[in-house]
Amino acid sequence: MKRFSIACGILSLCFVLAGCESNSREGLIDDTVGMMNTAAGNIGNIKKSVDDAVSNYKSGKTQKLDLSEAIKATDKLKETGAKTTIEIKARIDIAKAQQISDQERSTYAENKQEALNAAFKLLLTKQDDLRKAMDAARKCGAPNAAQAVDELHRKYVEAESPFEAIAR
Repeated sequence: MKRFSIACGILSLCFVLAGCESNSREGLIDDTVGMMNTAAGNIGNIKKSVDDAVSNYKSGKTQKLDLSEAIKATDKLKETGAKTTIEIKARIDIAKAQQISDQERSTYAENKQEALNAAFKLLLTKQDDLRKAMDAARKCGAPNAAQAVDELHRKYVEAESPFEAIAR
């Protein structure tokens, strides 16, 4: 539920961005869509690392579930969020100070609605896929599975924090 509220916050932020300066207004929307797509890619990489770790354990290559690569991948997500959200947030604050008509706002929202919806849907799908992969990892039978997945989950929540901050 927390992930859904974060994603909803990001989507609502995108609609707020629909009212920001002509050249940079649509650029802000595009940058936000890009940030969402990059975050979705980062989440996909975390999921792939989890799947690889489970596969390695089940094939006997490792004696324990090794999620260290997945944990490293969360650092990329956190880096994406920290760097991009600070920049976008600063641009949003500048854009909020400028006047925009309701007609311009609706035009921007209409022009970018499809891209925003696609990015939002991709982000939700990747988050759900990761959640399922972590559930599967927890149930894989490794003696350290619960502990390893808990650590990954903690790092993942930490990596999402910059996105939560901008969604507020």
